[in-house]
Amino acid sequence: MKIISLCVFVILIVSGCAITPTHIIRMKMPVQEISQIEQTEGIIVGSVLIKVAKAREVDDSRWSFLRGKRTEDSEYPAFSILAEKYDDPTKEYIIHAEPDQEVVFVTKMPAGDYHFHRISKPIRSLSVRTDIPFTVHAGKKVYIGRLVIVLPARLSSTSRIILKVRDAKESTIASAREIYGNLAANVVKDLMWEKTGPIFH
Repeated sequence: MKIISLCVFVILIVSGCAITPTHIIRMKMPVQEISQIEQTEGIIVGSVLIKVAKAREVDDSRWSFLRGKRTEDSEYPAFSILAEKYDDPTKEYIIHAEPDQEVVFVTKMPAGDYHFHRISKPIRSLSVRTDIPFTVHAGKKVYIGRLVIVLPARLSSTSRIILKVRDAKESTIASAREIYGNLAANVVKDLMWEKTGPIFH
């Protein structure tokens, strides 16, 4: 389990040495995009689940904003979870997920080392840096796990979120096969991990 502090950005200033992604690629790819892979590519299968803690008290005080912005937002409920390759920040891979709705993804990517590096809700100027590495193996289909993101009821600059990786291969592959058929078969396991090693909860 990894606990990290949340940063709330109202204005994002990009320094001259920063690299802005030039390609945004959705990780929930259509069947036709993964039906064939090159020798230098691999396929990953996994899922993301966002959980939001329930408020402990009635949250209607005029000063409640001091505890941060509401995490759950009926108008803009979705968060963006972003991944990038360590040696190629020009491409960014994105998943959109709403609280309590697990999102299964099947993605074709060039082989190499990647990480989920950011969770954001741009419409509300919320963003947090993360570092959950995973590996794409050339010519293989790999299950990388379920990333569980636990958020507090309100988000502020001092908030903490919890990141956990769970092994839910059986149910995830079953869901993926409903859409992708045999393209989601014969999948081996190599779970995403933290810098200290794989996480099993």
